[in-house]
Amino acid sequence: MKALLITCCLCMGFRTLIAQCPVPIPFASAACPITSGTALTAATTGTLAAGTTYYYNSSTALSLTNLTLKGTLYVCGNLTINTLKFSGTPVIVVEPGGTLTIYTGDIKGYVTNYGTLNILDGSSQVTNDGQIANYGTLTFGDTGANSGTGLNGNAGANELIYNAPGATFTVEGGSINDAPITNFGQMYFKNYLNQQDSSICEGQGAVVTLYEYNDDTSPGILLDAPGDVAGIDVTNILGGNSSNGTLANTSNVIICEAPGITIGSPYLPGSATVETNCNSLVIPLPVLLQSFTATLQGDNTCVLRWTTADESGIKDFVPEASQDARTFSPLGTVTANGTPSSYSYPTPIDTTTWFRLRLDNDKGQLVGYSPILQMVAGKLTANTIKVQPSLVQTNTLLLTTTLASAQTGSWVIVDMTGRMVFRERAELARGTAGATLLLPEMAPGVYILSFQGGSIPLAPVKFMLIR
Repeated sequence: MKALLITCCLCMGFRTLIAQCPVPIPFASAACPITSGTALTAATTGTLAAGTTYYYNSSTALSLTNLTLKGTLYVCGNLTINTLKFSGTPVIVVEPGGTLTIYTGDIKGYVTNYGTLNILDGSSQVTNDGQIANYGTLTFGDTGANSGTGLNGNAGANELIYNAPGATFTVEGGSINDAPITNFGQMYFKNYLNQQDSSICEGQGAVVTLYEYNDDTSPGILLDAPGDVAGIDVTNILGGNSSNGTLANTSNVIICEAPGITIGSPYLPGSATVETNCNSLVIPLPVLLQSFTATLQGDNTCVLRWTTADESGIKDFVPEASQDARTFSPLGTVTANGTPSSYSYPTPIDTTTWFRLRLDNDKGQLVGYSPILQMVAGKLTANTIKVQPSLVQTNTLLLTTTLASAQTGSWVIVDMTGRMVFRERAELARGTAGATLLLPEMAPGVYILSFQGGSIPLAPVKFMLIR
């Protein structure tokens, strides 16, 4: 068994800016708390009318039942809607820090998630007749009574499933999907995915992990731009395409086949790079870049910081920013020192912004990109830990903290019996920052991560380690 590690700085080459993955126009994140429109309360019933904006701001959980959504709903707090019906072309926007749980059988209109969105429907498949744009953590189903919730995406002019850079999209149940899928982050289909009539289009570093995968479209996997490297990680059954089709038309699509995988017929990988006996597919930081973080200073200044392990062949670092996690523009240029160094780059922000770092060689050619970080402008009200993805396949745990003040303490991991398996001292910066924990050898299973010793409480988070 082996893990396939794709090193970006060796594989990417020069990335031309020709994009082919379909991307939605996201509904912009609003500044929370929202005060314009109609607030949802425990007394809310019936129809949320077309042409009207509704919102829920409170972190106190609110549960409503039997609503029909025709208008626009913004969620800044913690909201559950049991039996939600969509009518017309409604809009849902889950804001950063917001959590929305809905029980529904059919999604229509436009759903944009910047926070946490859970879509449940027992053992059934949720039909997608609209656009789903995920910039945070989105899950169809859970590990309990709704573990069978799957996704049934219809093909049409407006249907699209989009997973942004740094986002996590998980489907617990089986899926039969006709809609296009665009993935720039991490997607997990824990049952089967039969992708019909449309391709999965992936950007640099994106990975789709599947238990069973079949695709009737040719090619089944597309890349957003020449030079991108992405792939799929199949753990059980891999089928393929129509008899005249192929899975991919470029070797930069990596097919990671788990040990003992069952190959269906027909299976035509085409030009894809096929790795057999492959335990996991990981596309990490360029090896020259050791860390990259973003922290909030005050309410409207973001400080980007990065450290390098080796700067051989690197001439410039170019911090880039985006308002939609898709189109990035350079903020400036930082000349490399030529030796392992630490850098910082402050920049003002007035809305939710995504950042990445570009590494260029002495010819001005792209060497690699950092992961993409999201920063929310404005006063911080929530203190959170987020593990992305929550399904961990390597000994590297990627996490994001959002803090109203700097904290000093220790990361602690315990198993489900309460036995401590990991402890490490850490200093956490104010704002939103990414961090990496290198785990010891641990058995597969569910673990709980907490931060102890700080002055403010942080809710522990669970993650699952698989091998």
